[in-house]
Amino acid sequence: MEPFRSLLPESVALELAEHIRRFPPVPDGLLFRLTDGRPVTDSAWGSVFRGVARKLGIKATPHDLRHHAASALIAAGCSVKSVQDFLGHATAAETLNTYAHLWPGDEDRIRAAIDSLWAGDRLRTAAG
Repeated sequence: MEPFRSLLPESVALELAEHIRRFPPVPDGLLFRLTDGRPVTDSAWGSVFRGVARKLGIKATPHDLRHHAASALIAAGCSVKSVQDFLGHATAAETLNTYAHLWPGDEDRIRAAIDSLWAGDRLRTAAG
């Protein structure tokens, strides 16, 4: 599990270590395969995911997992730059264009900052 510690959250590293224990990689090094032994391709993963979602009565695509991850990171207070890096977006602008509506507003902080500045000005004026 140690090689994954710096790259993955602990919960994911533990699951991955268990998967590797149960299904050791074959000489080509692939960790995940289809039941017939073929590598998992994007289209195969999408097909399996959509099939399971359909059986569960969930209307979702694999790309929805990406949006879910992004919204969870934003809700947890991660910065635009961190979310950009995690998603592999080329720029922070791309991340903001897609997810800006999910970041909380700073209206209370803006009001408090202005009040603080004005209070300081009033104190200086009163002292002057």
